[in-house]
Amino acid sequence: MLRVLDVSWNPLERFSITADVFPNLENLNLSYCGRNGSMRWEVGDSAFLREISTLDLSGVQMSTDHMSMVLQNFTRSSLVALTLSDVWRKSSGSVGVLANTACHIPSLKVLRLANDNISVVHAELLQSCGQTKKLDLSENNIVELSESSFRSLKKLQYIRLNMNKLSSVPNATKNLRTLKTLDLSYNVIKSLECSDFATLTGLVKLFLYHNAIQRLDSCVFQDLKSLELLSLGDNTILTLNGAFTNGLLKLESLKLVDIGFFYFIFSTSLVLLTLMGSSIYHLLRWQMVYSYYLLLAYLYDTKQKNRRAAYQYDAFVSYNAHDEPWVLQELLPELEDRQGWRLCLHHRDFQPGKPIIENITDAIYGSRKTICVITRRYLESEWCSREIQVASFRLFDEQKDVLILVFLEEIPDQQLSPYHRMRRLLKKRTYLSWPRAGEHTGVFWQKLRVALETRSSPDDENPLLTGVERL
Repeated sequence: MLRVLDVSWNPLERFSITADVFPNLENLNLSYCGRNGSMRWEVGDSAFLREISTLDLSGVQMSTDHMSMVLQNFTRSSLVALTLSDVWRKSSGSVGVLANTACHIPSLKVLRLANDNISVVHAELLQSCGQTKKLDLSENNIVELSESSFRSLKKLQYIRLNMNKLSSVPNATKNLRTLKTLDLSYNVIKSLECSDFATLTGLVKLFLYHNAIQRLDSCVFQDLKSLELLSLGDNTILTLNGAFTNGLLKLESLKLVDIGFFYFIFSTSLVLLTLMGSSIYHLLRWQMVYSYYLLLAYLYDTKQKNRRAAYQYDAFVSYNAHDEPWVLQELLPELEDRQGWRLCLHHRDFQPGKPIIENITDAIYGSRKTICVITRRYLESEWCSREIQVASFRLFDEQKDVLILVFLEEIPDQQLSPYHRMRRLLKKRTYLSWPRAGEHTGVFWQKLRVALETRSSPDDENPLLTGVERL
């Protein structure tokens, strides 16, 4: 069974019902239908829409006289809520005429007259609306309400006067003893007087958001014994004067700040921090990574300071997977099989299930030396970079000659990372070049053996190291 019919914003020229086809229709929306005042209402029997409880005729292109006739068809209906927003363009007095006609509908409880270009509200506008409980006069240009504007609204419980041009709380609202909700937000109210809410003892919700209020006196809210929600955000309040210590016995929600403004500040700050973080990461990524792993190495080194256990390996070999054939076919047979050194390799000696950075740190600190097999792919590798970073920290921290660099290919200085430059500045020795060895690999292996045999202290280095090739 159809209960809601919305044909708004369509160029309908005629709304016609010739039979009881909508016996259960409760909500009808015809807002902004028609063209140039041509919309026609042709409902043969008002009983066809007897169950309508909500009707929206905002901005409908229909003459004032014809719309009044439409409203008269609902005098015996169940209509509870009527929206007549944006109807002021029909004629200068169209809002008053339509409001007066609507208020003769006995069942009507909710009347919306928003955005109707109303600047002054006189008693005549709503004099027939005694049964209305909810009134919406928002988004008009109201600058003045006569003291008797709402005198006939004896049952009014909710009124919206937001988004107007009121400079003070209107006297017309002061005698609405049945009022539960008063919305005066988005006006230009500059001050609140002690008498503004003195008679509104049953008020539950009060919205004063986005005005120009600068101070509050202690007596302003003292009579609002039933108030549960008070919104004062987005004002220029500088002085409270104990305004919240008198009355307000049931207050549950007090809004003094503009939450939207804080959301704006938060989101703006988040965007700026994201942009700054991205820029810093792009420009200083390697410095940040280097600092992070230096810290990890420092913490590990601090933990191991008092341990004097013998080294488990003679050297840890740091290399890229693409260079593994050279390590397994050239380096490993020479150093382990022929020279008798005990080497630590990733694939063979790392402990399964242990975090990779812990394996790296244990391997470096558990070996007398670290041999870095340098190629362009090595420099591009994230894990190889981390290995040389930890080894560099040990070098600087312990002041021991623990780092041996073996270059498998010629690499220009500009492609070397900052860690290699620091090493070269500290100790320009024990740098070996495999390409320069050519066919005389025996000399290369002898120099690598001498490098592995050197003692930890720089002062105790083997004099033969002066012959190690430098890059």
